[in-house]
Amino acid sequence: MKNFLIGAVLALSAAFAHADEIMIHGISYHGKRTYEENGQEYKYNERNPGISYILDNGVGFGVYKNSYARTTFHVTYRHMFNEYTGVTVGAATGYQNHGSGVIGGLVLRTPSYSGWRVVFLGQPFTTKYRILTLNLSKEL
Repeated sequence: MKNFLIGAVLALSAAFAHADEIMIHGISYHGKRTYEENGQEYKYNERNPGISYILDNGVGFGVYKNSYARTTFHVTYRHMFNEYTGVTVGAATGYQNHGSGVIGGLVLRTPSYSGWRVVFLGQPFTTKYRILTLNLSKEL
């Protein structure tokens, strides 16, 4: 919890560094419902609270609770092809024993409603099984 709070404070400080978007992490869906670790089977964590900032230049960073219920700090780069579709790639902590720590994939955003958008992230790099996350973002 301490690491989560430290990361949240660091991410919030980015709001004053000309961030153009804040993203609130929400829930995820995994193509496979369970994973194995140290010979035991576990269910994926599908509640992924966290917060990220995406700067004007596409660089983003933040903290969230990942699919393995670990605190994850990440740095990403997002390239939007238009207002609604793009791609993102980055590095993240908290995925040891489950992959490389590379995150990213497809970004799909809804139109803005009072400045807020629903953002779907398809993240095939996070685990060996496909994952879809649902988030909210607000342009600043």
